[in-house]
Amino acid sequence: MKNWAGNLEFNPQSIRYPTSEEEIISIVNEGKKIRVVGTGHSWTSLISTDDILISLDKYQGVTAVDGDVATVRAGTKLHQLGEELFKHNLAQPNMGDIDSQSIAGAASTGTHGTGITLQSISNQIVELILINAKGERVVCSEKENPDLFNAARVSFGTLGIITQVKLKLVPAYKLKVETHPEEIDSCLTNLDRYLHENRNFEMFFFPIGKMCLVKRMNITNEAVNVSALKSFIKDKLLENDAYGLMNFLAATTGAYKTLAKVMEKFMSPSSKVNWSHRSFATQRTVKFYEMEYAVPVNSLKACIAEMREVIKEKNFQTLFPIEIRFVEEDGLWLAPTFKQRVAYIAVHTYIKEDPKAYFSAMEKILQKFGGKAHWGKMNTMTGEYLENNYQRWGDFKELREKLDPQKKFLNGYLEKLFS
Repeated sequence: MKNWAGNLEFNPQSIRYPTSEEEIISIVNEGKKIRVVGTGHSWTSLISTDDILISLDKYQGVTAVDGDVATVRAGTKLHQLGEELFKHNLAQPNMGDIDSQSIAGAASTGTHGTGITLQSISNQIVELILINAKGERVVCSEKENPDLFNAARVSFGTLGIITQVKLKLVPAYKLKVETHPEEIDSCLTNLDRYLHENRNFEMFFFPIGKMCLVKRMNITNEAVNVSALKSFIKDKLLENDAYGLMNFLAATTGAYKTLAKVMEKFMSPSSKVNWSHRSFATQRTVKFYEMEYAVPVNSLKACIAEMREVIKEKNFQTLFPIEIRFVEEDGLWLAPTFKQRVAYIAVHTYIKEDPKAYFSAMEKILQKFGGKAHWGKMNTMTGEYLENNYQRWGDFKELREKLDPQKKFLNGYLEKLFS
């Protein structure tokens, strides 16, 4: 069994595909250790197990819609969810840039999109069903088991198995997606304006050179103008096939600076309009490693300045950009956004490049500025770091121990974090 990136490989004793809550409860009652897999899009060892691995791929779908609230099975993939909600003229308020994950997996790892006033996917959940270590079905919401609710929404499967969520939605809306190249210094100068003039804003700056790509998304009443041919050329041929070839050539020849200049020539402004659930996600066929930390927004510029300085000093080379997104604060115990508005900084390398030295240097800087790692992305956080940087870490550990003293929902990686 491998994850999406292929950096994790493990052999579970068995893989189960339950089709009902009753089957899930029956598996829990077998008494063995269990991990649950969504799409395997995490780089950390969250799903690794030598025991039972549960896939909810056969437990998907929207089961009810009541006004602006939809009841959704935990295994439902985000791309499927978007289309099903669209039939009811509904949409998620925000999404990330990948829609292959399951709704429970995305929420449980704190998956987010971008937008300085918008929260993560976890915060769209207004109720969830959790199967605990005793095989009990527990309803969690702000009214029922509120502490467990705020702990479980970002808990990466350590409190039990989420089988169902209720999502608070908004009327379906269209987004105008605009991108343009800009020098990184100029972008940082304009940052505050960009953040507050746009519903969704993100930027990608390249370790080699001075350029970044600015992406803005805003609600519009304009007509959908997506061309299948243009999308194929831009999304498939240029952003994946050609980009993959460039990374392969750079990794095998070392001609990073030359190829970075070639890439800059292909950067040009673009604009398109589509429904939101078809606008947020981008096609990703070029595999990569990723590390992502959330730092307080007011620390962003200083953090980027130090990262750029070390990249230049150490001569780190990769064609993959550093992606920066912005997320509103919340009250979820283990969310990097707990009581702080953050800038997520994601560092990438091509799958054939060794990320260790680059990621290690960047992680030191990100942690220096109070960074909290995305739970599904590569990091070296320890229990000690979590204790010192997560206000509710001790409370979460205590709750987890109470619910699962036999450590049924932990694997070796997680046991070290919770030790």
